[in-house]
Amino acid sequence: MDKANIYKLISILLIITVSFLYVHQVQAGGVVKVIAKVVKTVVDVVVKAAPYIIGAVIGLATGGLAFGLMAAFIGAGIGVATVGVIDYTTCWINVLWNDCENGGGGSSIGSAVLQVDVQVNGSDGPVTFIVPATFNVEWSTIAAKSCAATGDWEGDIPGRSGTSKISNLGIGDYNYGVKCVNENNKEASDNVIVYVVGPEVDLFGPSTVEIPDPLTLNWTSSNVSSCLASVEWNGSKPFSGPETIWSSTQASQRGDHTFTLTCSDNFGNSDSDSHTATIIQVPRCSFTANPSTIILPESSILEWSCQYADSCSISQGIGSVDSISGTKEVRPTETTTFILACQGLDGEKYWTATVSVEESGLFRWREIIPR
Repeated sequence: MDKANIYKLISILLIITVSFLYVHQVQAGGVVKVIAKVVKTVVDVVVKAAPYIIGAVIGLATGGLAFGLMAAFIGAGIGVATVGVIDYTTCWINVLWNDCENGGGGSSIGSAVLQVDVQVNGSDGPVTFIVPATFNVEWSTIAAKSCAATGDWEGDIPGRSGTSKISNLGIGDYNYGVKCVNENNKEASDNVIVYVVGPEVDLFGPSTVEIPDPLTLNWTSSNVSSCLASVEWNGSKPFSGPETIWSSTQASQRGDHTFTLTCSDNFGNSDSDSHTATIIQVPRCSFTANPSTIILPESSILEWSCQYADSCSISQGIGSVDSISGTKEVRPTETTTFILACQGLDGEKYWTATVSVEESGLFRWREIIPR
């Protein structure tokens, strides 16, 4: 037999014993005064008598078990036995056990600690469900006088524990709680957060594409049964990508382009996401120095080749150069970096080439200041 049933049996036997003593007004070798008061689930028994008389009476009334229980209460001499039964399932009986595993307060008698526990499908949460969501809200309490639902449900909560089924919940964030008070009007509460999600789509790609680079879009989706493209692309799409929209962008495509993807589930819910890519035409050049390292009096040749450039120039005093291609001989006296700057329809870009100068054992350049 588990402890909860033992508590029930003990309480019933105590009540029977008190009733028997009260009815027959037993007196032997002294006066036995028994006052019994039963308030809800709380039973307090005050007994003052000689132990051998009480033991004999209890033995006649309830048998050996009751005799053993009361003998344990009374001890070896005249005394007072007090039993507090707060909740048959989670009670404590101080005289026998000095405490209960789920309630009570050590040696204090009279009330268990108020406790509330709420779970959703056995979890303390947060819990996530796919729309339409159906789940169970479960609650249990200890030493509660009354309880009420809080958050996204309402009303009184019946009993010490229970389950409520929530069905066909739509997309959103929800809070299911229970708030209880005990006999002393102390409060305790607990709650679980529930997230209900539907179709989700994320469409992404480069924000800027330089001609003639390709334009490729990527996307992911979840909780969906179909996806459909619109605006500047179209047709049914898989649940995830990539997809190359244009393998080589052209000058005619300069500007902003917006792409939209809408994904749906089987319950009429959908989600959309859009992405905008800007196609620009800027210079694309190569710029080198050959050789990149010289020993004076050697020289190096700067060479460049460009597309989509309207004008170009080179630093270090060289100035404007052909915007398509060209070469330029240079003989710097020290390591020097040259910058090629070219302007296109949608902006300017830069490239660098460095010529390193090393000294030889035969020549050493030195600046001589005129006198």
